[in-house]
Amino acid sequence: MQFTRLDPERLTERDVLDATEFFAAVNAVDRPEWPPTPRAGIEEQLRSAHIGTEPGTFWLGRLEDERLAAIGVIRLPQAENTELAPLDVRVHPQLRRQGFGEQTLRLLVDQAREAGRTRLMGSQMREGGPGLPWSKRFGFRPAHGYIVQDLQIAESDPALWDVPVAPGYQLQDWIGPAPEDVIESYAAARRAISDAPSGEMTYQDPQWSPERVREDEAEIAAMGAEQRVVVAIHEATGEVVGITQLFVYANRPKHGYQSDTAVLAAHRGRGLGRAIKAAMMRRLVRERPEVEHVSTQTAADNKWMAQVNHQIGYRTLWTHFYAEADTDLVHERLGE
Repeated sequence: MQFTRLDPERLTERDVLDATEFFAAVNAVDRPEWPPTPRAGIEEQLRSAHIGTEPGTFWLGRLEDERLAAIGVIRLPQAENTELAPLDVRVHPQLRRQGFGEQTLRLLVDQAREAGRTRLMGSQMREGGPGLPWSKRFGFRPAHGYIVQDLQIAESDPALWDVPVAPGYQLQDWIGPAPEDVIESYAAARRAISDAPSGEMTYQDPQWSPERVREDEAEIAAMGAEQRVVVAIHEATGEVVGITQLFVYANRPKHGYQSDTAVLAAHRGRGLGRAIKAAMMRRLVRERPEVEHVSTQTAADNKWMAQVNHQIGYRTLWTHFYAEADTDLVHERLGE
């Protein structure tokens, strides 16, 4: 198998079509519940991989007959987590158990070592699937589990989103950059996501500041995403005390991606998380009727957030894990 590094600025039609067919085949086996990503959506992901503070590199592994057998992705965070290299190894279902996954992992580990990364993180290995036992052979250990949840809008009762905000609070929403008059407290509220359970993961959430928020907003826009935000504001202080975010990508218009939801500790227990998520859905269906479903992932041991999601119509699809290992250990196991 021969590997080529994908250049986002020199994508070929063949690369995009092959990747689209590849991921469709992989997802049909590994997560059949998931709607297929359209060709334009795959191209969007490939073109934007290098953008942001966690740029990624795609490696395509082809056989002698030019079939795409494997795809490997390595990300090298540039702000926090500079000792870490998140990896993703995918092998075509028809070509598994032939050593192609190991070849791909070896390539990514070599890249991580060259970049001075001492810790590796494998992502989204489904419970009961082949990824976890395979990764354990090379020294990876599960660090934390997440449940994947999905809300099918056509099958949901809109009454579930009729949730009033608690007395003493009001809601505010926007699309794109945060208003200047709330940017300070908005950044502080975003830091509350670090309170969510994270198991044994060494991955650190961003240290949100107004400047870092503006950088993040610019990165999201550069990736072709519309960022939608709903916040809860404490009326007595005028400060943002709860936030929720949702993204809709230009070339994936039927799929909404629910991202961070967080409430400052002093304001929990008042139903703010449910209120802001419900408000997000009310506005989304009104303004983006083409969106058919919204997905999210929640820490498996974050029962409160999982319950909030169920209350507004989400269903749990599966559990997956993030696994970590020391780079040198994996390199040694691969050598063996």
